[in-house]
Amino acid sequence: MLVSKPNLKTLFSLLTFLAVDFGLLVYLYMGPLQQSNAPFYLQLLMGVLGLVAVIILWKIVGAYKILSIKKKKIEVRYPFRTGSFASNLNQLINWQETVIKTNNTHFKELKIKFEPNKVVKISFQENTNYDKVVAFLRKNAPKKEVKAKSSGQNGP
Repeated sequence: MLVSKPNLKTLFSLLTFLAVDFGLLVYLYMGPLQQSNAPFYLQLLMGVLGLVAVIILWKIVGAYKILSIKKKKIEVRYPFRTGSFASNLNQLINWQETVIKTNNTHFKELKIKFEPNKVVKISFQENTNYDKVVAFLRKNAPKKEVKAKSSGQNGP
């Protein structure tokens, strides 16, 4: 059985940033904003920090998924949402690996489309066992691969 889930390093860095963001929000709310003559820019800063915190929290909770592959069946579970689905490889419409060359490394993303309008995206930097998932799809569903268009940004 092959399991791909978010890297602990990625989760740790996002949660650390979120803790700092919420800490600043609490500090601003309890300290300078309680004064009657608080500057407007502190209120604006609190609004921006709150928005960033909500977006990061949604990224962590809403996009957390576990991709499990057993024999010729792919199961996607969303632990923090009330959703999961399982599909056989014959329900796979297509899959595409996109490689973008950056300064020192490559950004890789895998997009898998299933029949009832289900799309799953995982990336090399954010998920474990990315290469094994791509190897599994290349071995078991090579005809359903969509080749990336070769432009200046796509890598090898």
